[in-house]
Amino acid sequence: MRRMLWLIVAVVALVPVGTRAWGVRAHTWINRVAVQAIPADGPVFLKAHEDWIAYLSVIPDAWRRPSEPFLKMLEDPNHGWFKEQFAFMTEIPRSRYEFVLKLYDEQRRLAAAGDPAATLTNVRWTGTMAYAAVEGYERMLTGMRHYRDAKAKNEDTRFIEQEIAFYMGWTGHYTADGAQPLHDTIHHDGWQGANPKGYTTNPQVHGLFETRFVDLMKLEGADLLPKVPAARVLTDPFVAIIEHLDEAGRHTEQVYELEKRGALSDGTNAEARALVIQQAARGAALLRDLAHTAWIRSGLPPENDPGGNPITPTHPRYNPATGSAPAHVPGGAVRPPQGAGTWQPLTLADAVVGKNFYIFEALAKSTDAARAIGSATELAALRADRLQKMATAAKSCGNDTVCHANAFKWSEADIALAERALRSAVTRDAGLAAFVEHGLHRSGIYARYQGKDGADLLAAAWRDAAAGLNRIIDVYALGTPPLYAPIDSISYDPKSDAYRRLIDVMVGVLDERRDELTMFYDPALAFARRLLDANGRDEAARFEPLHTGENAAAYRRIAGIEWARYPYTAILVPGAGPDRPDVALDPWAKLRLELAVARFRAGKAPFIIVSGGSVHPSQTPYNEAFEMKRSLVQDFGINPDAILIDPHARHTTTNLRNASRLAFRYGLPDGKPMLITSDASQSAYISGTVFRERCERELGYQPGTLGARLSRFDLEFTPAVVSLHADSRDPLDP
Repeated sequence: MRRMLWLIVAVVALVPVGTRAWGVRAHTWINRVAVQAIPADGPVFLKAHEDWIAYLSVIPDAWRRPSEPFLKMLEDPNHGWFKEQFAFMTEIPRSRYEFVLKLYDEQRRLAAAGDPAATLTNVRWTGTMAYAAVEGYERMLTGMRHYRDAKAKNEDTRFIEQEIAFYMGWTGHYTADGAQPLHDTIHHDGWQGANPKGYTTNPQVHGLFETRFVDLMKLEGADLLPKVPAARVLTDPFVAIIEHLDEAGRHTEQVYELEKRGALSDGTNAEARALVIQQAARGAALLRDLAHTAWIRSGLPPENDPGGNPITPTHPRYNPATGSAPAHVPGGAVRPPQGAGTWQPLTLADAVVGKNFYIFEALAKSTDAARAIGSATELAALRADRLQKMATAAKSCGNDTVCHANAFKWSEADIALAERALRSAVTRDAGLAAFVEHGLHRSGIYARYQGKDGADLLAAAWRDAAAGLNRIIDVYALGTPPLYAPIDSISYDPKSDAYRRLIDVMVGVLDERRDELTMFYDPALAFARRLLDANGRDEAARFEPLHTGENAAAYRRIAGIEWARYPYTAILVPGAGPDRPDVALDPWAKLRLELAVARFRAGKAPFIIVSGGSVHPSQTPYNEAFEMKRSLVQDFGINPDAILIDPHARHTTTNLRNASRLAFRYGLPDGKPMLITSDASQSAYISGTVFRERCERELGYQPGTLGARLSRFDLEFTPAVVSLHADSRDPLDP
């Protein structure tokens, strides 16, 4: 290994300054960690080639020297993805050549108009990194097919292994570049254009972040590996790559803020270190997932485009300008099969908004979809009307809370108007249609609507969101009793002068910031979000994101479990909330834990799931699941990597529903049951008719299927994927 590291340094020394991405240290560790994270059912033969794959991590930068001009012209675009440059595209073509031609057409349009932006509207100053990465994935896929064929014939696979390792090492350079925020923006080498926050324009900021700071903090593989989640099979690798690049680009300003504060000159700075580790780990995770997906798919029959050979003129999507048709979507549909291990944990910008109104969270991440909705004439008019109502309320409602609420609530007429406009937009805009498939169907948030497509799904998601906004306004502005008033109600007397004044000021602040409310739904969303905040009702966001926080150790361990050793995936323990404000853990809950620990030690399951929110008494500072986890570790000696928490459930119905969500999001084996362990009375209640009817009434479905009763304390339970569906009626645990 020492000789291999020397070779890496020698190669990097040949790379011209200013062209390296991440620098040798991060690139090398990203590729190494990707190999180390390959699961037992993946291409494990690549582990023997870790040094070779690590060495290759920096080689693509050596292909960018001016002394080899043909190679430089080819390779340079593969290292960038400057999203601002292709913001005019309604969707990203599934073809490198289609992408280049769209850029060329835009360049000609800008040049004809005398726009100086034409100078940089081209493939070099926009980048093709997404295509470089997906092409590398397909090279791995074809190599793995050859490997499987040779193995079946008992032939020597040494050279094929080296070929696949070469492709993995090469592809790793692009997944790593894509994880570095400054490779996904025009602010690649210093801030460009308008600069109201005074960020540095010095091009050295790029190297300061990715090389000098990385060396200063002494990044190691041990920093990254704990942050790499369990392996996943990517339904559509190209979409996964695009999402990877989009996610990294959202950290651009964070890099500049860190530079502005001098944090990048301090190797101990916690925020800067966390960002480097987070993004480098994401680069490693994507590379591992691309290799793992290639391996799984290489064992299946090759999937051809149902439209025929994409380079023949008879193909229905053939473009004579490129001589080909865009790549088809795997499986002919972008939607993953339910319960097939394809659902992933969600990372949300604002968990309160994202969990209650996922459609709005997803739109904020989709430039094409947001543009399509923002430019729809009917929706623009609706936005103007909503802003006018808000302005009128700010000016004239005073302490009349009903007056304020009516300015923000959605009438049935307005809901229907927006629905018609959304249906029309999705039928005429390909980018919005792609958003519905990729952004909504794939999330699992609308699992009950999986039979709906396009306009129908978008309409259903919108109606859910509008109803949820109205419900929050009713409960937390007007004081309307919620379904469970003792634990979910407004925190103040809504008729008091103080609360009425608070609402009046809240609306005034929103009106002052009206220019920030750019979408037709923004006024109501901003009002509802502030109502929840004013009432301390952030329960939906507490402990999020779980898979990188309280559940991180257990989540990482899932991929390595030998499931055949266990009869159950997990032991689910529903919480019991104390009614006394000074009690952290109810004695009933601790007794349930004692039962669960006995079953865990008997080898019934590799995990214990503890489920319960911050519920009893109302506004309690204690969280049932967190306190149960604390007890499992401190009182029973259970390792944290065997404990998964659901800190949000507020009722027995959602204990089961949320545990089912964890099972599907975290990749527990589909169809394999859990064990519900509780005291005899609760266990009997769960298996009874009353509970079943309550699930239908409150959830609209059964969160899973109950199996055999093993004892008065134990029930088998198999999760149902419909549990992923978000419930807009419960803003504290949707």
